[in-house]
Amino acid sequence: MDAFKELMTRAPDLELMNLEQLHETVFWSGAAAKWARQKIDMAKGYEGLQSQVSAWIKEGQTVGEMELRGQERLGAMAKKEDQIQSGGVGPGRIGGRPSSTDPKWQRLGFKSGKAIAS
Repeated sequence: MDAFKELMTRAPDLELMNLEQLHETVFWSGAAAKWARQKIDMAKGYEGLQSQVSAWIKEGQTVGEMELRGQERLGAMAKKEDQIQSGGVGPGRIGGRPSSTDPKWQRLGFKSGKAIAS
């Protein structure tokens, strides 16, 4: 699984990642874990694939743990972020980027306020 190897080499330290990199890591590690689950489910009925299934289980657990660690790091960043940052000029977005008057969930890159709460 090339994506798995790439993910593991790029994302060993989640503490040093910026918000965008962290969102990407959570997304790709979740996709890799889902891929591993699908392969395991498909291969369960076939004899001779037990060693491969064991390897997929190990990879799936590793990327699943990475996804959870990434989500935990996003949660920690969300708790540290103030509800409204001061010092912005006018409401709305400036240059397509979140401004200081945007809601917290939007500044952190989530899709909705419900996503940050879960």
